[in-house]
Parts: sequence; C-alpha cells; structure tokens
Amino acid sequence: MFVKVKLKYFDGVWTSMYDIAVIGGGVSGATCAKKLAKKGHSVVVLEKRTEKSFKPCAGYINYAATELEPVDKNVIERRVDVGKLYTYTGVELKLNINKYPGTLVYPSEYHQYLRDSAEDSGAEIRYQTEVKKVEIKDKYVAILANDEWVKAKYCVGAFGMNGTLLKFFGKTLPPHIYLVQYEFQLPSRVIEERFGNSVEFYFDSKYASYGYCWVFPKRTGITVGTYALQINKEVLERLNNFVFKHPNMKERIKGAQPKKFEKRYIFAGIVPTEVLPEIYGKRFVLVGEAAGLTDPVSYHGIYNAIRSGRLAADMLSDALTLEKKEMLKEYSDAVLNEIYYEDIEFGVKIARTLYGHSLADKVADAVIRLARTDEELRISLANMLHHKLKRKDSFEILRKKKSRIIKRLGMADALRISKHFL
Repeated sequence: MFVKVKLKYFDGVWTSMYDIAVIGGGVSGATCAKKLAKKGHSVVVLEKRTEKSFKPCAGYINYAATELEPVDKNVIERRVDVGKLYTYTGVELKLNINKYPGTLVYPSEYHQYLRDSAEDSGAEIRYQTEVKKVEIKDKYVAILANDEWVKAKYCVGAFGMNGTLLKFFGKTLPPHIYLVQYEFQLPSRVIEERFGNSVEFYFDSKYASYGYCWVFPKRTGITVGTYALQINKEVLERLNNFVFKHPNMKERIKGAQPKKFEKRYIFAGIVPTEVLPEIYGKRFVLVGEAAGLTDPVSYHGIYNAIRSGRLAADMLSDALTLEKKEMLKEYSDAVLNEIYYEDIEFGVKIARTLYGHSLADKVADAVIRLARTDEELRISLANMLHHKLKRKDSFEILRKKKSRIIKRLGMADALRISKHFL
C-alpha cells in the first residue's frame, strides 16, 4: 500500500509530486526509503536496474550492520565465524568472531530484499528508470526519469559512484579505487570442506595491486577479488595468479566454474576513498557511496550505507514535518559526528599505514605476526571484521603498539615507514 501522491502541473504536463524522491535503490537508498515510508511520507525510489540485477560487490555484511538492519534468513548465504589473515611470508592469523559473526550475501538478492521491505512499508519502487536530468528549484526538485518528470520536495542521492548524476548536484567524483572480482560456482559440500564459515584476506602485493585480496565463500559459490588504483592488464594478471596459482588457492579452486553476468566473467566497480566535502545542498542530501561514506580500512560500504540512510530519513522527516530546510545541514553534521569523526577519519589513518606504499607488505606482516601473541592487537584486527568498536578505538590500539611493530621492521625500514605510520 503506497502513501497517496499528489499531482502537480509542471513543464506542460501533470507530474507526480512526492515528499521524497530517492535516486538509487541500493542499500542506502532502500534503507532511507523504508524508514521515510514508515513515517508516513510519500516516497518514490528511481532504480536504473532491473529487479535482482547483478552489481559488483563482495557481499560481506559486518555484525554492526546486521544489528541496525537484520538480514532475512532466506537472503543469507553463509554466517562468518572466522576471519583469516595471511601475509606475503605465509604467516596466518585466525580471528574468532563467532560472538559477533559476519554475514555473506549475494548483493542482487540482498538489495532486492531491502527494496521489497521498503515497498512493503509504503514506498513506490520504479525499476529500469534512468535519471536523465535533475533540476533543483526553490520549493521542489524536478527529476526527468526516463521520459517523465517526477517532482519531490526533497531528493536523496543514493546512486553510488556515478559522476554523471553527481554533476546534477554540483559535485564531482571523489578520489577512488576499483574493486575487481570473480564469482565461482562449487558444490556446497566442497565449499564446506575447503573453506567453511571463514573469510580470508591476503596482504601480498604480488597478487593485490592495492590493499588485499579476499575470498568469501557463499553456499554454492565463492567471491574472489582485490582492489586496484586503476584497471589494466597487470591488475587482472595478478588476480588470476592469486586465484589459480597461490599456494592456498590453486588446489581449493579446482573444479570451480566461473559465473557469467552480462557476457563477462570478471567485474569491476568504483569504491570511494574520501568523503565528499559537502554531502547536502538545497533540497537534497547524498547518502552511502554517493557521499563517499565507505570504510577506508575494509573498503566495505554496507554499514555506513545503512547508517547514513537512516540518518537522512530522520532529518528529512523532520524537515518535512517541521518545514525546516535547516535539517539538511543537521544531517551533514550528524554524519560528521557519528560516522566521520569516530570512524572514517581514523580509518583513513589506518589505511595509510597498511596500504599504498612500498613497505605495505612488510607492515602488514609485522602487525599480523605481533597479533599472534598480542590479545589486544587481535581485538583491534577482529574489529575490522565486526565493527563493534569504532575505528577510532582500533587506531588507538594500533598506535599503542607502534614501537613494537616498527621494531619488527628493522632499523632501515623503520626510518622509511615513519611518514606513513599512524
């Protein structure tokens, strides 16, 4: 059942007039739409893709995210009880997170579940709807969706890293990296035997062009991927070498069949590495990856997508009810206080220590080796997976261990790493 929508005359035709128009039906957009609809506001979600369409995404949801937005059991592919970290020297660290387990999903199914939940709450979902133009007026926002103008009092930009749509709001793409991944199929029995309920992270620049490689087992499939500063032949070769030649992978991947989507076997997506300078404007807010709100340590976006979508819904509801446009700035302030200053700001510092420089492999090796005998450091690393603590807390633990980590690097490397380290 949808909330009643008014019709207004605009540009020569009668158009739908909503309280809120959400561009993008991913995690942040669907979360925001659901909460607004539950509050009794008229909401339309403009989704470019079809139902259950494929999107490059690893599909890991941390415990903190599931506390905010529980995942339907029919969508869950696997519960994650263990995280395994591997260094370039072959050192392994097992992190037990069964107290705060993670969840693995296929994004196509998870996003659809969220959109269905929003629709059940009263939001209208329009699929295969391409936004071609956005005009921000004094009293409303006009959106050309396919060939129809849609009007709303406010607009939520939840479209991920889309430079064309950002331009409509006077924004440009922030600094970013690329996600590159494969999807494989294997019988569930084989996956249980070879991978179990664990996720794996490999910190080795021989295979990972930037950050790390990951292995996420689902029920009858495996997602394997990495990050890169750009997409080129070398990046793809490194990922292929990881999948088919790494000592930990080459035997376990035997018999796996690559999945094909849209005539491709390998997929790429854009991941923001910095928050946009401003995430609101006259009659609009940006949420999730459209605002650059990805975790800088894991580069996962679901937790912050949910958080920002919920914050936006609360502030926009107040803006509509109280007729106070000032609430849009309050949304920005809330994101800064609850997400940026406590998490992202310190996540950036951790990422600069671990990624993107010539000693990254050695630093990861030193941290992981030390964590094998240091309980506090293990807690900090486990938090990278479940996010029960703020990134600020993880940073403070790492900084306490700085001298011990640097000592493991040796004098020459210690001097070289000082400008990168925490």
